Amino acid sequence: MGVFLSGQGELPEYVRKRVVILGVGNRLFGDDGFGPSTVQLVLRSTDLPSDVSVLDVGTAVMPVLFDILLSDPGPRRLIILDTADFGKEPGELVRVPVEQLPQTRGGVFSLHTFSAGSLLQELKDRKGVEVIILACQAESISSEIKEGLSKPVEVAVSQAAQIVLEMARA
Repeated sequence: MGVFLSGQGELPEYVRKRVVILGVGNRLFGDDGFGPSTVQLVLRSTDLPSDVSVLDVGTAVMPVLFDILLSDPGPRRLIILDTADFGKEPGELVRVPVEQLPQTRGGVFSLHTFSAGSLLQELKDRKGVEVIILACQAESISSEIKEGLSKPVEVAVSQAAQIVLEMARA
């Protein structure tokens, strides 16, 4: 068995699950905390299926994506929650197809890394993983430490948690 990028010598538990939900972002930068805040709410749900893994990955999504890519068989569905700027109304939720993700960090949606788009495409194409990206339009993402979500994004967290729970049960 290979060495997984998350630093574990054996297959991480989350890659054995049917569905993996990842909250991406940094709570210390305002609305960038949407992903982690949403997964925390999902984790408090009493009806979360046992074959679903929910992780707050912060800005370190790449090791988890590589673990999934290297696992066999791995999850069938990957749900990613992150903040984005699509020029929509603050708090608006947008489902982003993998094919529409920019391939570089200079794009609108980065998943906090320059190559996440191509890696997600590989998961979809090569491994057959259904990749769902649910992004929330930020009101603002602070460049300085500023904890707490804006009101519109705070409302979106509960909406996103319900959507994600429905997707996890399907």
